[in-house]
Amino acid sequence: MVHIKGKEKRMKISVIIPIYNSQETIIAAIESVVQQKRDLFEIEIILIDDGSYDNSCKIISQFIENNPNNKVQIVYQYQENEGVSAARNAGLRLATGDFIAFLDSDDIWLEGKLEKQVKMFMEDSSLGMVYGQYINRVVYTNKKVERFVLKHFYEGDVYIPLLKGNFIATSSVLMTREVFHSVGYFDEELTLAEDYDYWLKIAKKFKCSYSKDPLLIKQFTGINNLSGGRSLKMHHFASKVVNKNLEESNISGKKRKEIIDLLDTSLVYDYIYEGQRKNAWRLIGRKLLIDKMINKQLVIFFLLTFLPRNTMDHLQVLNSKLKIF
Repeated sequence: MVHIKGKEKRMKISVIIPIYNSQETIIAAIESVVQQKRDLFEIEIILIDDGSYDNSCKIISQFIENNPNNKVQIVYQYQENEGVSAARNAGLRLATGDFIAFLDSDDIWLEGKLEKQVKMFMEDSSLGMVYGQYINRVVYTNKKVERFVLKHFYEGDVYIPLLKGNFIATSSVLMTREVFHSVGYFDEELTLAEDYDYWLKIAKKFKCSYSKDPLLIKQFTGINNLSGGRSLKMHHFASKVVNKNLEESNISGKKRKEIIDLLDTSLVYDYIYEGQRKNAWRLIGRKLLIDKMINKQLVIFFLLTFLPRNTMDHLQVLNSKLKIF
């Protein structure tokens, strides 16, 4: 692990930000990094433009030109559109820091984000990755609504809990350079759930921890994004990642069944959310027949199939607070 105490050279953190048509949000993201307290470390920002055709490049150039006294090094690199994994991998190849952090171009770090995480590494040098809580911001035409996302996080060996569902926000992650050298690059074949796949690779080998304090604001646009990215397409790729890990890790018995059951339950919810009631009913029926017992969560989901879509959006918000289903 990174040896922090007694280190003569100042630590450096490489912050990798993929960009794709991000002219509306990229400056707020960059400023949230520049404004981090840097008593314990220095920062380099690596911006990988993945084929933007808006004014992202011009806006970034203006920001750099207008802030000549900025003490944070900013590196900008343009590439043809290859996807977010390729963009993050390009950033990893350029990174020179002792630690590596990721920030999506539409997210904003909160004050003290990096300092809190670095102090956790100082207290426990065996850690490989630190992630944390976050705030969802839904941006409407005339207002912004924020809600704290209180997730049940885990520390230490988080591999099995993580297989049961991705609870790690990409923009919250800070990892050591040793982690990168060990697990390598993001899988560029995955167009979705590529981050989930990467966190599982890390969790399989390294000890992890989390910050109980929110570290960032994740931004979504409009009521239709209250799900935080839920979709059948996302479920397909997440299932692919989980099943690959189940096979590679030879997980069997009760643990395997629990993980598969959670995947099926998640799929039921995604069917409901996308209005595919018949598919939801079929899967609920199959699960009840196989398990030969009443599953309270599936019964709740069955009742949800009779609700209109806009009601589901608001229930998603309610559930994030009360954990009803």
